[in-house]
Amino acid sequence: MELSASFGYLPVVVDRHVPGQLSQAVVAAGGSSFLAEFGGAGANDPVPGVEGCLNTLRYRGHLDDRPTGPDKVAILDQVKVFLASHEGALDGRYGSADVGKPVEPGAIGWINNVVTGERVEEFVVEAVGETAGSGPGFDLWGPALVRPFEVSEPPLLMLAPTCPAMVQPGEFTYAVGWAREWLATPRRRD
Repeated sequence: MELSASFGYLPVVVDRHVPGQLSQAVVAAGGSSFLAEFGGAGANDPVPGVEGCLNTLRYRGHLDDRPTGPDKVAILDQVKVFLASHEGALDGRYGSADVGKPVEPGAIGWINNVVTGERVEEFVVEAVGETAGSGPGFDLWGPALVRPFEVSEPPLLMLAPTCPAMVQPGEFTYAVGWAREWLATPRRRD
C-alpha cells in the first residue's frame, strides 16, 4: 500500500483490478506494483502524472530531491462505478475538473433522451447515514468485494466525464469512492 501511496497525487483503491492487468500479474508473482490512472477527459495536464512517477522513484531511493504533492492520500475500499444503461445525452453536477473532490448525495449525473428531453437515468450517491455497498455499481469487481456499509462521509469523485456527452449502454459515466482512512504520503523508504 505504501508503494501506491508514494505516488501522492491519487487516492489508493484497494483490491480493485481487472483480470489480466500487468500489475496483478507482478503482485501474484511476488513483486510490488501498482497502476496509477490519471488524465483523460478534461484532465489532460501531464504534470501530476509525471510528478507522481518521480515521487515513486524518490520513495524507492532512486532520486534524492524532495517529493511533491499532497501530504496525505485517501485509501478507498468501497467504490461505486456508474455505467450507462441507456443511450442519450449525459450531463451532471460534476465534471472532470471535480475529480478528487467530495461529492454531495443525490443525483451526480443523468442521461436525457435526445429526442424527448426526458431524463431516463440518474446516477445517485447515497447520503450520510444511508446504507451503501451493494447492488449496481458495487458489483463490478465480483461478489467477494460487495459488502454493505453505512455511509459516514461523502465519497470522493474518481471519474467524471466532460459534459454534455453522448453515451451508449455499458459506457463508464462516473465513479466515486469512500475513504477507509487517510494515509500520510510515504516520502522515502529506508
